[in-house]
Amino acid sequence: EFYKQPFADSIQHYVTTGTYEYEDWSNILNETYRDFMQDSVIDNFKNNPNHSVNVAARKSDIIDWAPQQPVKMLYCASDIVVFPQNSIVAEKKMKALGAKDVEAIDLNPEGDHNSCYNPAMVYALDWFNELREDCGE
Repeated sequence: EFYKQPFADSIQHYVTTGTYEYEDWSNILNETYRDFMQDSVIDNFKNNPNHSVNVAARKSDIIDWAPQQPVKMLYCASDIVVFPQNSIVAEKKMKALGAKDVEAIDLNPEGDHNSCYNPAMVYALDWFNELREDCGE
């Protein structure tokens, strides 16, 4: 009742069997929930602030604090899986709360979720290596 066909049957199969891999989900679902969710379900949680999805999202809000250590939030501007606005809003909120060293960094304005993965991992590893302190060994 929540999903469009043909996705509904595939989702039901995987949920009821209890065995599935990430690749299985990737093969049956499109990049965005708008493709497989019923429009009425999407409209309901978009327009109802007390919908269980919105209540859960508010409970998992993790941007209402000011980090005391450096934070870099990496994204690619064309990602439709993890919205770039998440990083931009978090940066703005954290700075407003007094964070001194917080950055939202667009690694590739044309990059999507998949093409952003490797550059983000390389950037993060390089940054962690810069932060590493020599233990004298």
